[in-house]
Amino acid sequence: MEKYWSTITKIIPSATPGLSLSTSLHQTIGPTNPQEGPTLLFAHGLGSCKEMWCPILIRMAKLGFRGTCITYDIRTHGESAIINAEAVKQCQYKFRCSDNTADVSAVIRGWNVRKPLIGVGHSIGGCSILMNEVERPYTFRAIIGFEIVSWCESVAHMKADELQTIMTLKTSRKRGQWASREEAADFMRKNQHYMHWDPEALHNFLQYAVHDSPGGKGVALKCPPEIEADGFRGNDITSELAENLYRIRVPVFYVCSPKSPLIPKVMVEENVRRTKGSQRLFVPGTGHSIPYEKLDMTAWEIVRTARLHHPDAVDECTFAQAKL
Repeated sequence: MEKYWSTITKIIPSATPGLSLSTSLHQTIGPTNPQEGPTLLFAHGLGSCKEMWCPILIRMAKLGFRGTCITYDIRTHGESAIINAEAVKQCQYKFRCSDNTADVSAVIRGWNVRKPLIGVGHSIGGCSILMNEVERPYTFRAIIGFEIVSWCESVAHMKADELQTIMTLKTSRKRGQWASREEAADFMRKNQHYMHWDPEALHNFLQYAVHDSPGGKGVALKCPPEIEADGFRGNDITSELAENLYRIRVPVFYVCSPKSPLIPKVMVEENVRRTKGSQRLFVPGTGHSIPYEKLDMTAWEIVRTARLHHPDAVDECTFAQAKL
């Protein structure tokens, strides 16, 4: 990262008093002033952390991207989870996805961003960015969403609350502790949830989403499975978003798996139909974790989208060479 990006990390207040967010601002290094380029806000999905975007940022810089990227940890994930652990315990806080929608605005305020951004989100992170745009129109000039969870009841094969129950139970049963990082790595390479990830993505997950367990007994996920499950149990925006997609007036680019375990193809098409001026791309051979499975493709689509919506988003010579 250091070769391509200068990074500042700071803790900012979340939208809920007493809880904080670990955030990072990355600016490209080079002859071009990054402030002349666009500002992108990245929001990860449940069970992840902000550093999972770093391999993608490196690839973006190699493609000629010039600008600023802001990443943050959901309040119960990554370093935010460590910072908030005691407060969460004391007030028995339960995460709701609408809290993450509000935190999108908190991150923007925390970094004093005063121009329209380009939003990049995966799963519930993308859902939160879209819902934020519904509530605060033209916060973003464009949005690219990977496997956005927007649940259209009219074409769904089950009710939203049924899906919540299934995902809550499945997530709460995930393994979250190991005797060592080596054991965790071996487990993840063989586990259905992680086994299709790019090795670089898995490396970052092991480094930043896993920490030494309190008391020195092995390692554990920074966001324990029972806390991650709260995100599904408290998923109070996916159906609401689907009903409000018509209110979005900025371009949205949906990037999805044709065989997604979460978002059926027919639902993607319905989301696109409801979102005026949107486009979609189905990526063969992927699951729900597209940004971690296809790093090069993810970076390419983000840079391509940024270039469409900001005249100074890329170094054109570098981008042209990358296309060859």
